[in-house]
Amino acid sequence: MDGLSGERGMKRAAVVVLSVLLLSGCASSMVTGNASGGYGSSDGRSRTQVTSDATITSRVNSKLINDAVVGRSDIDVATRHGVVTLSGRVSNSSARARAVDLARSVTGVKQVVSNLYLR
Repeated sequence: MDGLSGERGMKRAAVVVLSVLLLSGCASSMVTGNASGGYGSSDGRSRTQVTSDATITSRVNSKLINDAVVGRSDIDVATRHGVVTLSGRVSNSSARARAVDLARSVTGVKQVVSNLYLR
């Protein structure tokens, strides 16, 4: 196993752990009805929308990390109301196009905004 495989595995593990923590926090707020400290009133999204956006972000991240073309790129993913924004660096224009296509393929994505630039 080379160093990149180990780094890639660590990225995958980090995404999974963060996704589980984020989604479990949203789920407990929905069950308890806890509206304080949530996203709902501060950024205009309901708890349901926040959960949906977090799920989309997690799925896009997973696709990007596991893809042979873009997996080693430095891409941040943000989702708001189903609009995914990709930001960061990619190695070439093919990787940029592939990242956008992968994000579009995720269920629930309404639009993809690319703020990706070449290294």
